[in-house]
Amino acid sequence: MSRLHDERERNIRGLERVMTDWSEEDSAAFAACLRRFNAAVEALS
Repeated sequence: MSRLHDERERNIRGLERVMTDWSEEDSAAFAACLRRFNAAVEALS
């Protein structure tokens, strides 16, 4: 596996641990904010 894939998997596992008791609605809101944030960062590049 690639280092990028490994890092992504570690990040996903970490998020799963942090968000284990979050509601679906909270998880969806976080995902929407994260997409918006990532899009803004990419727009600056």
